[in-house]
Amino acid sequence: MPAPGITELIKPYEADDFNDRGAAQYFHGREEHRRKFARLLRGAARDAGNGTAILIQGPPGVGKTALLFKLEEDAEALGWRVVKIEPEALKSPAGMAEALGTAHIESRAKSHRADAKFLSARQEKQIVGIQSVVGILRDQLRRKDKIVLVLDEGQHLAEPSSDDAMASIRAALNSIINGSTRRKVVLLIGGLSHTWTELRKRGVSRLRRGCVGNLKRVAGDTANRIVHDWLVEIGCSPQHLETWQSVLVRASDNWPQHIMCCVAGAIEHFVEHGDTPTEAAIQSVLDSATKDKRAFYEERVDGLPTDDVALLGMLVGACGFGEEFGTGELIEVLRIRSRDGDVSAGISLELMVAQGVLANRRGGAYFVPVPTMERHLVAQAIDHTVRTPVHARDLWEKVRELILSKRGRVRGDVQKQLQEHFINVEV
Repeated sequence: MPAPGITELIKPYEADDFNDRGAAQYFHGREEHRRKFARLLRGAARDAGNGTAILIQGPPGVGKTALLFKLEEDAEALGWRVVKIEPEALKSPAGMAEALGTAHIESRAKSHRADAKFLSARQEKQIVGIQSVVGILRDQLRRKDKIVLVLDEGQHLAEPSSDDAMASIRAALNSIINGSTRRKVVLLIGGLSHTWTELRKRGVSRLRRGCVGNLKRVAGDTANRIVHDWLVEIGCSPQHLETWQSVLVRASDNWPQHIMCCVAGAIEHFVEHGDTPTEAAIQSVLDSATKDKRAFYEERVDGLPTDDVALLGMLVGACGFGEEFGTGELIEVLRIRSRDGDVSAGISLELMVAQGVLANRRGGAYFVPVPTMERHLVAQAIDHTVRTPVHARDLWEKVRELILSKRGRVRGDVQKQLQEHFINVEV
């Protein structure tokens, strides 16, 4: 039964009502990113040639979307019009016109047939009778207009449907980045950690200094403030607030997605059982948070070959948490399994990066970017033996042999646990 009076204190939250995506109900931190964005907007407002782009990138669950919403609010407070766009808006003039809420007037496009004889058929199609995305911005915006285009999940810009689409995206991005739209246009992009690397590979101009923001976990005081505000919101008794705050922050690893997993667990428990922090209550909330975290991890590895996830877990367990891996090392590990026409090791590695399981530093080293996901990968490696014990043990022996040949040793408590597990597995 709920504690006396708790139903009057707690707002009527239900599990399905709790939203951990989009604008953060309680936003704290990221002050430096907000200051840089405000400075950028002030500069762009002074001159139409100062339009540019800013990229906010980071691993899954680090709070990119929440920060984008806050930056949108900041832009509106500074007198800018905010328009949310999809990649389609940068692929076609009609897409950009629709995003701006205007009509695409094809009659304004000029024909260049006289020059078309020097061009290929595809290039002619791009030029003749088709207005550019930048042309739409110039036609539909006045010089005094100030507009911020916001595009989330920007990593998909590097996955266009055709060469023509990529050419349009590249031309539009470069015009905005270089301030050549002759309009006050700022493009705000959010994306996974590899977004900027992939866009540069496709010929997108270098962003201005300070216009790429790489998000990491929030500071400890920020996590404390977020959890505190949520506990107050859901009616946690003042005498219990400090205990619950300490428990939830410690379990969150200061990772925004994990913070929300912990808060969701607290909401479910408080509504049903009250907020007395007994040992059983704390364990119940932490179990619920762990379940949500696991669902988050499983979403990241969804669609990846099971063997490859297990191989990555074995590699992480053998080398130790927080370790970095070279491209060649990862490829060799992924090549251990027989492919038989399945995705190649290189493509599998690209998929791991695309889904945020791995991230790539500028120097080329790969690492697991989400806190505690390393333990999940190790658990996946161990679970693999339930389905295929002989096969899984064979994979482990080959991974261990490879690590010994490359690094000279395997280390860490997790490695010992793995070794004992695969030695003792019943086959």
